[in-house]
Amino acid sequence: MTRAINILIGSLLLQTIASAQVGYLWSVAELQRASDVVVVATPEVTRETGVRGELTELQPPVPVIEVKTEFRVLSVLKGTISGSTLLLRHFRLDDARIRGGCINCGGFIQFSSDAPATKVCRAGDVSPQQSQCDYLLFLRREDTGDFAAASGRVSPGSAVFLLRRAG
Repeated sequence: MTRAINILIGSLLLQTIASAQVGYLWSVAELQRASDVVVVATPEVTRETGVRGELTELQPPVPVIEVKTEFRVLSVLKGTISGSTLLLRHFRLDDARIRGGCINCGGFIQFSSDAPATKVCRAGDVSPQQSQCDYLLFLRREDTGDFAAASGRVSPGSAVFLLRRAG
């Protein structure tokens, strides 16, 4: 009986794992080729735009809310930008329009003070308000002049890398 239960649980787990989304693993060379701009930058302000939409690249489509994060550019490694800041357009899951959670809905990026990456880069800081998190960003320029992750809307984290300061 115990063996049968273990097999049943194992089958359910395997089925759940097998239905999960498999993301593409971008190489740095591919990201560089796909990017209009590669920068090292620090997020300054993140705001929801109020624009609701869906990531139609996933089936069924996933409801999202558009978010824009303003970055202060520290260094331009590829391409050109006008000024010292840029706007990164990305998305967050629209919890109000999705029922029961979302297992297979891509990978969203966050830059708020309570985001996991922010907590990592500020770990051990005496004064987190003065600490800044720097990111290496591989970006495509959009028609609006804003930027988006070179890896696309579903897995933007593949083109966004947290940089840790030495020391």
